[in-house]
Amino acid sequence: MLGVFKYYNFFISSAENLAKNINIDISFLHLDIILPIGISFYTFQTLSYVCDVYWRRMKPVQHLQDFALFVCYFPPLVAGPIERASHLVPKILAKRTVNFDQIAHGGYLILFLLGLVKKITIADGLAGTVASIYNSTGSVGWLDIVVSTIAFTLQIYGDFSGYSDIASGVSLWFGIELLRNFNQPYFSVNPSEFWRRWHISLSSWLRDYLYIPLGGNRGTEISTLRNLMLTMVLGGLWHGAAWNFILWGGYQGSLLVIHRLFTGGKTKEFAGKLWARLPRMLFFLIFVCYGCYYSAPTH
Repeated sequence: MLGVFKYYNFFISSAENLAKNINIDISFLHLDIILPIGISFYTFQTLSYVCDVYWRRMKPVQHLQDFALFVCYFPPLVAGPIERASHLVPKILAKRTVNFDQIAHGGYLILFLLGLVKKITIADGLAGTVASIYNSTGSVGWLDIVVSTIAFTLQIYGDFSGYSDIASGVSLWFGIELLRNFNQPYFSVNPSEFWRRWHISLSSWLRDYLYIPLGGNRGTEISTLRNLMLTMVLGGLWHGAAWNFILWGGYQGSLLVIHRLFTGGKTKEFAGKLWARLPRMLFFLIFVCYGCYYSAPTH
């Protein structure tokens, strides 16, 4: 389903551009279809259900309406977090009690409002500045590009993290707690730590349902590096049907591969006070910003 609706026309368009060089027209292969809203998220969620039941991590639900609610539960469907069946289904089946005091004073409203600030004030506030530089047809100085890239890095975080907070806040009003999706990712000091903090529900999904089934780190070092790269390239493609996302996935995979080659995969999260972490944080943030620059749709 995901391959047909989201990626079929993308790959056909790429093949069509190549075919034009030898005067072959394959435009008739395009499908006139509309991409369903949220298909990436509920496809991954239902895949987790199938795999968890098959691997006996959970029992299948007994009633169709319970499964339908798991698939169609609306707060996380547009931008996450990606829910696991083994996490969300028990919460759906459990008895829930919600009262006005919880909604107004229990922190749920604060989480919802924090998400709105991130999304509307930070992300949407920076979007115009970023677009004016990235979409500029005139000459743009290097300082403008640097500033707009830093702004775009903050915009992406505000967008994804803000929506996740909004979804979590709304979901708590129904008595259902969603997975935590972001944990101060720009304070990371290496790519491994970054992917334990950034879009946690996606990175952990890719780890459990793609990286580990591919073999994870159970084989040779070469196979481990291959699995890392494949996982990140496919993770990049998941973000959007465009070559810039594939290149971004390859870039992130390269960072993980290089980090593993230098550390042997045995490093732990760099602990310590902020001042001790700061130089490494700022150094690694340069690589994060560079990746964001090449993930921009205009590139």
